[in-house]
Amino acid sequence: MSSGKVRYLRALYEFRALSPQRAVSSNRVAKRLGVRAPTAVVMLRRLARRGLVEYEPRHGAWLTRKGIRAMRRQAWRHRVLEVFLFKELGFEREKAHRYAEAIEDAVPEEVVMKLCARLNHPQRCPCGKRIVCHCSGDGSP
Repeated sequence: MSSGKVRYLRALYEFRALSPQRAVSSNRVAKRLGVRAPTAVVMLRRLARRGLVEYEPRHGAWLTRKGIRAMRRQAWRHRVLEVFLFKELGFEREKAHRYAEAIEDAVPEEVVMKLCARLNHPQRCPCGKRIVCHCSGDGSP
């Protein structure tokens, strides 16, 4: 998935954490991402065609189950990379986060799975957020 699509899904995922029952307006998404509202609408419609988002004009957008699964998997990838950068390479927490964000889309899933196994399936990232393992496909190590 492209980093642009991930940015939009991540924004919706973060809004969902604040208010799970509400649709998020395209204006709010656009403001969060620093783009114009029409640009946000185009991307939300693309994500809706892929089944990752439900989008209703004048009401907003929200993640589908498929979108939530995709973002949970993305969070796992990010957090495993963060742990690796922090524990194994010795980067401070903030740098590990930034670098993980920069490379997470470029690292093949097979590599992330091997890192996760090498790190003994970590339970928490350096920030303290829970890591749900996706190595077996069902969330268990």
